[in-house]
Amino acid sequence: MCQAGRCLFFVERFALSRAGFCFGHVPRPGRETKNPAPVHVILDSVCSDRHDLGMGPSDNESIAKKTFAAQAADLQMWRASQSSGIALPACKCLEPQYGNKRFPQLKLHAEVQDTNNEGWKALECLISDAISKGAEVFAPGLEMPPELWSQIGTLPPSIARLTSVRKLYLYGSHLVRLPVEVGDMVNLEELDLYTSYRLHWLPYEVTRCDKLKRSRVSTRALYGNYKYRPPFPKLGTEDSKANLPAQCSVCRQPLRPEAVQQVWISLRIATDVLPLLVNACSDGCIMQLPPPTVGYIDHPHTGGVGLAQPPVGFVPPRPEGRKTIG
Repeated sequence: MCQAGRCLFFVERFALSRAGFCFGHVPRPGRETKNPAPVHVILDSVCSDRHDLGMGPSDNESIAKKTFAAQAADLQMWRASQSSGIALPACKCLEPQYGNKRFPQLKLHAEVQDTNNEGWKALECLISDAISKGAEVFAPGLEMPPELWSQIGTLPPSIARLTSVRKLYLYGSHLVRLPVEVGDMVNLEELDLYTSYRLHWLPYEVTRCDKLKRSRVSTRALYGNYKYRPPFPKLGTEDSKANLPAQCSVCRQPLRPEAVQQVWISLRIATDVLPLLVNACSDGCIMQLPPPTVGYIDHPHTGGVGLAQPPVGFVPPRPEGRKTIG
């Protein structure tokens, strides 16, 4: 760690310790420790990443000597998790990347959301309440007990009606997928998915959020992330078609399951480059997709373990100006 980074680390450590936080070894997702510390309060060991919750680049950028930053809400969520005994989400899908181990053929999470459990019912009530109040921030994890929040693997389609929401805060969620209706949140400006370690991709429909400017994700949890280049699950299989939307991701025409064409594409969404799943109705719609972000697989693809990717760690210079996609 550089000297400047070391100084910043100890300043932040001191400030947070004064606020009542413990520090210890921070495990990778899925690994336990006797003295867990919130993963967002340490610097990357090479001072190469940043989670700036304002307007700056996040940890998908090659910006040196930057720090992770914690929001008060993050700390509130972490404390609630510790006091309840409900662990933060963990996933072993991408665990081989940490030991340069051979990956098996990956599959999309197949968990089916139980729409009869108490967590789902509480979430639907929170959505209805946010719609009626015209809320600008939707942070269900802050309003639900951890034991109920941990029951949520996806969000209800009714999030399409959260048209006044500007910030969607899903820190520490157990989500395995976001519904395509996230693209109908027309005023969304900030998407926070940090420490949602089971969420490895987003639906292409998120590109419809034209006002989205800021994002925060856990890069290492993403398929094809630049730090390790883990593989993408193979598409076009029975497993990958288990949760098809009703409409084409591109043209919004009705989608026939027997004719669907699925591809992955890596695009810049707000301040991160994210793997997006496209469910298209035709070759023509695939051809209408924007070019992938430079530094990632340069064409829409169907995934698979043997697919060649750019070198680990290669990130292109940040482009001039901010673009929502591309």
